[in-house]
Amino acid sequence: MKEALRAHRQMLRENGLKRVEVLVPHPDAELVRRVAKALTTKDPTSDVLRATIEKAVPVRNRLSFKEWLATPEEDDANA
Repeated sequence: MKEALRAHRQMLRENGLKRVEVLVPHPDAELVRRVAKALTTKDPTSDVLRATIEKAVPVRNRLSFKEWLATPEEDDANA
């Protein structure tokens, strides 16, 4: 079984795909599956979808845990 899994993951890499696991609300699961499937194709529809998502969902710069700890706390009175 390990060899089959290794071969499958190698095939994904060769095809430029990356396996990801996400948690979404139950009603959104099918939508996320359809979006993921649409993004795997290389056609104008996937390009439009990708551009739309890029506009709608801004990139957030994530802090590492160490960086987060170093950020000053906001004063509730000034917030």
